[in-house]
Amino acid sequence: MREALLEHGVGRVAMESTSIYWMPIWRVLDTDFELTLVNPYLTKQLPGRKTDVKDAHWLAQCLQKEMLRGSYVPTEELQEMRQYSRRYMYLSKQLVRVEQWIDNISTVRQAH
Repeated sequence: MREALLEHGVGRVAMESTSIYWMPIWRVLDTDFELTLVNPYLTKQLPGRKTDVKDAHWLAQCLQKEMLRGSYVPTEELQEMRQYSRRYMYLSKQLVRVEQWIDNISTVRQAH
């Protein structure tokens, strides 16, 4: 994708911030393009008819007309710290779930 954009002389790229799926693409394109990360909710509020097929064309038109407001994109270090934090939270929840499961097993065994 990066090579195709360069071949066609693209200088600016807009993408919607869907969950975490934008992050690897952002990292690949960051060095060669002026990037704008857009909240999908805000693009749905802009006038115009959109379908899944026309989304990319619609974002390109909005970008050319300066109708998009970019979202905050943290530095690479901060993104990494956020990933560690998310992983820690996930593992903590898993630990609590397993501890509760063990407690339930021991409670059932004591009742029999």
